[in-house]
Amino acid sequence: MPKYTDTGKTGEIGTDILSLLVKRELSWVFREQAKSDLGIDGQIEVVNEDKEGSGRLIAVQLKTGQSYLKHETEEGFQYYGNNSHLKYWLNHSLPVIVVLCDDRIDVCYWVEVSRSNVKKTASGWNVLVPKSQTISSAQINNLKAIAGAPAHHDIVELALFKFMGDKHHAHSATGRLDICPLIDEPRDFHGFSYLGRFEVTNELVFISHYYDIYKDFDESIIYRDLELRKYNTESWALSEKTHKLMLFIISEDKENLKSYKKIVEDVGPLENVEIYRLLYKYDPLGVVSASRFYDLTELDEGNNEIYLY
Repeated sequence: MPKYTDTGKTGEIGTDILSLLVKRELSWVFREQAKSDLGIDGQIEVVNEDKEGSGRLIAVQLKTGQSYLKHETEEGFQYYGNNSHLKYWLNHSLPVIVVLCDDRIDVCYWVEVSRSNVKKTASGWNVLVPKSQTISSAQINNLKAIAGAPAHHDIVELALFKFMGDKHHAHSATGRLDICPLIDEPRDFHGFSYLGRFEVTNELVFISHYYDIYKDFDESIIYRDLELRKYNTESWALSEKTHKLMLFIISEDKENLKSYKKIVEDVGPLENVEIYRLLYKYDPLGVVSASRFYDLTELDEGNNEIYLY
């Protein structure tokens, strides 16, 4: 006969507790995700003051029971996860929170999974889930701020635009680097992040950016972009001149960027190619999740950060 296991019962109790707290404490909506669970157990939707659905969502990974609370500190609970879930959550279109449910006292603790608070371990990563952050009315503003934040991949692109504007400004040797608007891109423009042109020299620039949250950077990326440059040049019937290729390698890990420097050196000099290693930094300016500062900082040959151009 099928058995109703303790594990199954505990998981259902946690879902019931979370759903009740979202309704009672926040007056919001919790929707359980019953099928194809790839690391998301449900969604919380913010409901506005007029009791209208806002369309602002938070994805939830829920863990219930004492086994998830055993790594307790004075500040909170250490949650340990695997890398596949981390990559999935960081690239999710919704902000993701991990919720730890203490089914003995009907309390749910939460933390947003972000690049700033995750720490790598030998076998994966961990994050501190603060005791002060519970699914309660006191946390409404913090949870609202998370639901209204831009997606992670959008943040990286915005930070890259800022970096390119800081480096290639109106008073630089090249002038501004103007990015081609989507509507003006050639129909067969293929494979690159952006197409740009330097204001002063009028030089065409193929721009590619690579963020290593997907996988480790390797030299195949460089050769792929070289082939794409050739393909686009030939398909547009452009001049035989080799147009500039700018490749931005982005990571939040300085050690990764140091190893990528070795990969670039092994490839050797390439005609009209500039490769930048950019350190992704996230600095919280306050306790509310919306109060953030995102930045990309170029590293020099010695892996030191460059701040002025």
